[in-house]
Amino acid sequence: MTMLSEGSKLRFVVFGTLLAIGVLGSLASAATPATGAEKRTPIGQPPGNSFPIILTQPGQYYLTGNLTSVGPNSGVFVTTSGVKLDLNGYSIIGTGGSNTIGVSCPFPTAKNLEVCNGRVTNCGVGVEMFVCSNVRVHHMNCSGNRNSGIAAGDGCLIEECMVNDMSAPSGSLTGIRGGKNANIRNCVVSNINTAAPSNSGEGILCGSGARIHNCTVAGVTYTGTNGQVEGIVTGDQSLIEGCISRDNKLLGSGSNPCHGIAAGNDSHVINCVSSNNQNSTGGAGTCLGIKVDSNCLVTGNNVTSNTIIGTGISAGIRVNKNTRVERNSVAGHGGSSANKNYGILAGFTDSTGNVIVKNSTMNNTGAGIRCDNTSGSNYHAENVQKETTPFSQAAVLNVAGTGDRADVAF
Repeated sequence: MTMLSEGSKLRFVVFGTLLAIGVLGSLASAATPATGAEKRTPIGQPPGNSFPIILTQPGQYYLTGNLTSVGPNSGVFVTTSGVKLDLNGYSIIGTGGSNTIGVSCPFPTAKNLEVCNGRVTNCGVGVEMFVCSNVRVHHMNCSGNRNSGIAAGDGCLIEECMVNDMSAPSGSLTGIRGGKNANIRNCVVSNINTAAPSNSGEGILCGSGARIHNCTVAGVTYTGTNGQVEGIVTGDQSLIEGCISRDNKLLGSGSNPCHGIAAGNDSHVINCVSSNNQNSTGGAGTCLGIKVDSNCLVTGNNVTSNTIIGTGISAGIRVNKNTRVERNSVAGHGGSSANKNYGILAGFTDSTGNVIVKNSTMNNTGAGIRCDNTSGSNYHAENVQKETTPFSQAAVLNVAGTGDRADVAF
């Protein structure tokens, strides 16, 4: 048997005591489990609420209980790559300050981070790692915060998360934010609102190359002046599939947009629902169920009752150029300007090269399909429309299917 010296015994006792109370900073991150022991480091409430808990070394960490009275800065502050933080079913509870962050890493060189299995509430931001890459956040409830629920950078994976009941008294508000090539799936964002002048509210916001699957965004609301609302929005070359965006509202005043789903160039929007989104500012803005730029595919979507109160335009689906719009169901778009509410809209004077086929439209007060192009042409065929005005165009430039490929109006 190897005997410990008195000095070794003392060091062992001190180390064990620190570990038991939730080790802070570099001491926590330096813990090395004995052979055969659980290779994770426990962390808990620091003495005197002396936040943040700083993780300076790669490794796996887990909470042993709730972290309470977090503020005014971060609860857990990560400074390196290769860290996994398992909240272990516990919560990080802030003091309500807008600058408080539940879990943060502000270092662009940090990558391969993971946060999971818990709750962050009453903070300014739940999880903030937007400048980091290859971040995974999963099975988190980041509700009841102020400015943002979850933010992760390029190449992130955010899945099985919930963000709701957020209110930002100042600044923009985003439920879930991902960088380029983000993958967001099976998440819910609901009941978030802001009123800050000239700001915005977004449910899910991602950069180019994003993949958003099976997510729901509902109840994003803006009530101030000159703001905008978007349920789900991505950059170019993105895929939005199997998602729901509904009951998002732009209130207050101004002439800005309210979009259920918006995607950039070269994107696909497939098998989604966008409904009951509303722009009630009274100005010349827009309310669009699905908005895409050029070279896109929009197919298999159910788009209903996206309305505007004002002098602007509402449409179920609005496209720019060279986009295929196929097999969508689009109905009930109206507002105070009855001739500016459309089912499917190629909405610019140079909106050409679009193929609009095999859609059904119903009860859109302006027209079922509208093309605003003044040069070039679009093709429309095999659409079934129950409309007062099935099709309208700015100039007789577009090509309609004939014979068994003709549009059908009834």
